[in-house]
Parts: sequence; C-alpha cells; structure tokens
Amino acid sequence: MDSATKSRPQPRAGILDIAPYVPGKSKASGTGKVHKLSSNESPLGASDAAKKAYAEVASKLELYPDGASTACGTPSARWWASIRSASSAAPGRMRS
Repeated sequence: MDSATKSRPQPRAGILDIAPYVPGKSKASGTGKVHKLSSNESPLGASDAAKKAYAEVASKLELYPDGASTACGTPSARWWASIRSASSAAPGRMRS
C-alpha cells in the first residue's frame, strides 16, 4: 500500500464482499405480465388523504417549502426549552 491509499478511509471487513444491487426486471413464475412498481407507486392510485392534501395546496404549488422547517422547529424548540428549565429546577435530573 502506498501512503495515499493508507490515508483514505477503508471499508469495514466484509463490506466489499457484498454483491452490489443490480436493478432488473421482476419475475414471477406462473403469472402473466409482471408490472414492477417503484416504492412511491401504487396500483391503487392516490389515496383520498393524498388527494385532499394535494387539493389544499394546489393553488400554491409554485412556492418552495420552508427550508428552515420552522413549523417543526418551533414546537421542538419549545419542548427542549421546557426540558432544560425542568432540569435546572431539579439538579442532577438532566445534564446539558
């Protein structure tokens, strides 16, 4: 091994022995034509809940989502703040 190879991260033992995924056609014996679906596809169509969610935002599809995830972050921040204030009221209960 040269010095450049030694400085690179090396995979754990056995990782390189795993056969790589090879995409291909699905087969099922004793059936007609098989239609392979991706994980985000359904032969049943969109659910009523998905249709409703889409209809609620259909008029503003040109808007990008909030990259800061403010709607998620604010409740999380409040929760953590309550935990921190509870831990300061009860020493030894939680260390920050």
